[in-house]
Amino acid sequence: VVSILFALSALGIYFDHFLKENYRAGTQQRMRHSFERFDYDLKELRAQLKEGIEFVKTEETILASIDLINKYQNKERYNAALLDEEKKLIAAELLDRVKLSFNSEIVLYDKNGEALAFVTRETEGYRQFFLSFREGRRELHTRLEQEAIYRPWHSTPPLHVALEHRPSFTMEALRRESQIAYHLDQGRLVVTSHQSLFDPLSGEPFAHIELTRFLDTGYFQELSRKFDISLRFSTDPWHAAYAWSASAGLPDSGALDLIQTGNEFIAAMAIATRDGEAYVVVSLDKSALKGVLTKNRERFLLLLLLVATIALLAIRFILHRGLARPLEALMLQIRRIEARDYRDALAVHTGDELQAISSNINQLASAVRTREASLEESRRELEFLSNHDVLTELPNRRFFERRLEQALQNGRQRGSQVAVFFLDLDEFKQVNDTLGHNVGDELLKQVSARLRARVGTRDCLARIGGDEFNIVLEGHQVHQEAERLAREILGIFHAPIYCGGNAIHTSASIGIACFPRDGADSVTLIKHADLAMYETKDQGRNYFTFFDRQLAERLRERTEKVQAIKQALAAGDEFFLQYQPKVSTRDRRISGMEALIRWHSPLYGLVPPDGFIPLAEKSGLILAIGEWALYQACRDFVRLQRDGYAVGHLSVNLSTLQLTGSDIPATLESCLRHTGMPAGCLELEITESYIATDVATALKTLRAIRAMGIGLAIDDFGTGYSSISYLKQLPVTRLKIDKAFVTHLPFNASDVEIIRFIIGLAKCFELSVTAEGVENAEQLRFLEAQACDEIQGYVFSRPLPFEDLKVYLEHKSGKGTEKTAAMRKRLALVKDNPEDLS
Repeated sequence: VVSILFALSALGIYFDHFLKENYRAGTQQRMRHSFERFDYDLKELRAQLKEGIEFVKTEETILASIDLINKYQNKERYNAALLDEEKKLIAAELLDRVKLSFNSEIVLYDKNGEALAFVTRETEGYRQFFLSFREGRRELHTRLEQEAIYRPWHSTPPLHVALEHRPSFTMEALRRESQIAYHLDQGRLVVTSHQSLFDPLSGEPFAHIELTRFLDTGYFQELSRKFDISLRFSTDPWHAAYAWSASAGLPDSGALDLIQTGNEFIAAMAIATRDGEAYVVVSLDKSALKGVLTKNRERFLLLLLLVATIALLAIRFILHRGLARPLEALMLQIRRIEARDYRDALAVHTGDELQAISSNINQLASAVRTREASLEESRRELEFLSNHDVLTELPNRRFFERRLEQALQNGRQRGSQVAVFFLDLDEFKQVNDTLGHNVGDELLKQVSARLRARVGTRDCLARIGGDEFNIVLEGHQVHQEAERLAREILGIFHAPIYCGGNAIHTSASIGIACFPRDGADSVTLIKHADLAMYETKDQGRNYFTFFDRQLAERLRERTEKVQAIKQALAAGDEFFLQYQPKVSTRDRRISGMEALIRWHSPLYGLVPPDGFIPLAEKSGLILAIGEWALYQACRDFVRLQRDGYAVGHLSVNLSTLQLTGSDIPATLESCLRHTGMPAGCLELEITESYIATDVATALKTLRAIRAMGIGLAIDDFGTGYSSISYLKQLPVTRLKIDKAFVTHLPFNASDVEIIRFIIGLAKCFELSVTAEGVENAEQLRFLEAQACDEIQGYVFSRPLPFEDLKVYLEHKSGKGTEKTAAMRKRLALVKDNPEDLS
């Protein structure tokens, strides 16, 4: 009986041990799954953080702002008016990026490692910061995302934000790709991606950006809930004895080291951070195991009692059946069970982490020392710079800003007025591009000398950059004095300026803002004068404009319309094409059609081309609009050919910006390849102004297009920079007579002579001629009599949507249907109301 009880007890111990190990194995598996999920989340987060800062390489607005700040930021003479606005723009862009990626904070540094702007997430929402300076001291300005204005931040900076860039990587690593770093902050794991931007010429960094995500208690609680296990983040060095390194990869389930305490199982993963080693700790309460073991032991005790009773009653039977062999077998089993070794070797991971961290700290210290030396050298260089422009010897921007502040202070004290001029030379870029920068520099010198002779000694004339000049004028009747001075300044450009053997005729556009009417501070006055100058440019240049509130409102409306055009491009369904047929005078058949773009805006309704094309050209959006129109028109033309409609050629207008601001031959080649458009059926309409801008470049571009087999037409011939010498060199195939010369035919003698001259000139150069804007039979008969090749105008058809164009072509070809008759009836109804047709 004793032997049996002993054997059963050993078996109970074995099963007790089996339950423990089974529970331990299950715990290891659950812990491994939780570690796998955390490792996956961490990899995804690293990829998202790297992707989240890639925008800074291509975002032209931010790159321009960084370049401006790098060039002009001076802590001692800090231009808050200019630089703070740029930093606000940067902060706004950073807010959009960090919200879009759902991250915790984003910081942008300048080339000197000084923070420009950053955004952090708080309980109330995202908070924007930018770093300003006053008398050489740092000032943080902040606002919550829902607030309208920035306010000074009088508290210390957020503990997790470094106002000076602390690189953790070598320049070679940063040149290859963005890098990820970890550090600790208030019990949270902080994951930061770092991207440095390098000057392609000097190879030196000119900006740094860091995007950060906090893995806080909430994240680990959510992960614990998903796996029904406790995950937490810890910096307690006690875990170092058994934790495995995250950089070594996940161990196998059986190799996952568990530590047992009185109440729980514990496993830990070590993560190397810039602030030391941290640990992700997974633990599981042993109370469930204790309950199972207790119940099993109680049942086992009952089993022992039952076995003992049965054994006492059956001992005789057992003795007779032979006790020795079963006991020997049972003891052998016990010895085999007792011989098992279930202990796991404790793997201690020491490695070289402390040595690596120490080495990184030394490298960081060395990098900081190098950076401080560079900053000191830059400061000395800036202090060495004079207050005058090197080229013209006029006061520079910094001097002008101090002088303007002094004038405004005098105006406030004495009740006087101040006028600020913003002067920009017209077509200065064309002088640089065509005659060379040395001629441009000489032109700036002579203009500066003429301006200096006109501006009084008590006033301040300054060159603030490029071909831009500022003037500050003080007085009690400053409006009248400003108007007089503006007219005198315009007068200095009446006589040509001789530079390098060239007689240059130039002019200037002037904008004027007055204190206190147009602004109470220097930044506002300069900005308003700049806006007024651009209004002068829009009104034809070579004049002056005073700033007023109506001008500001017009500029606001224009900005809103540009934004609406951007939204229309993004929507993809607001722009559409109409086609106006062109008829041959030889047989009155359809010889071609011109694609005309239209815009139906949800905000503005149907907008005519002159209501959005000029804005699109100024904002650069014409590139995307023009490319869309080119592809769509070619696709429609190919559809017409495929459906059996006979149309000789398709005319598409190209803006000057498309010809100069993009690789137009490559775009055309791609369009022909993707749409199947025959090159010989495509005709591009260009303006004379493009040809006059840079004749050599224009000829090269147009010859490349013509070599592809594409036709070229000069649109609105005779209204721009018409030149027979240009016409002789250009590889064009057609001239288009502007509507202005056709409207009064055949009753206006001068227009009659002009038409005859243009047609004769075209025939001389073997060019085709198209007259546009033909609206009545008298005009048609006259043009046919003058052997004009092609007619385009309301006399045959208004611009038609694509489906109506097909019906019109059926009608012209004699294949009339009920649909054709309905179309003719509809065209008759809208003859005097072209808006209805749209």
